[in-house]
Amino acid sequence: YYNNDEHRALRPYQDKPECVPMHEWQTMSYPTCNNVHQVDLTDLSHERNFEHRQVRILAHGYFRDVWAVREYDGLTLRVLKTLRYRHDMDEWSFERHRMDAVTFNELTSSKRILDIYSFCGNSGAFEYAPGGAVSDIIYEEEPLPLEERFNIAVQMARAISDLHNFNHKAPAIAHADIYTNQFVAVDVGNG
Repeated sequence: YYNNDEHRALRPYQDKPECVPMHEWQTMSYPTCNNVHQVDLTDLSHERNFEHRQVRILAHGYFRDVWAVREYDGLTLRVLKTLRYRHDMDEWSFERHRMDAVTFNELTSSKRILDIYSFCGNSGAFEYAPGGAVSDIIYEEEPLPLEERFNIAVQMARAISDLHNFNHKAPAIAHADIYTNQFVAVDVGNG
């Protein structure tokens, strides 16, 4: 059982007393396991059109696999991130993904950061980005025009700024994995 009290008991930096959470929300957990477990992961068939399959793999990170899944309505696309099998389901993995989930929860007001819909253990359901990874866009065979590349860089910088400055105080979050494959293309307008 993994609840808020156990999260508070986990002290990854217990040997460094100067490292304490800046905000109470950083110690919390709001699992919504039913929403994660209602995703139908049984349709992996190759007979269906790639775009209309219920489940397909999109990417692999170091810690998680990223899947495109459909909501219970069979139409709405979501992203499901699951722990890769090569990693243990240990206390630190649970803590890493708890921190990820509460961070996404705090950032729902940003139009440049995808929404989280549910979280349970080492898995989470997120907003789907139809444009795919920025790395795929900028490294296509045909180079993007300079103005387009600049616009992408500005949007990425604004997303990082939203992450680091969402509470308009001292940064409480640091993104430690900034690569172009960590950014996805969504339609956020020109802002």
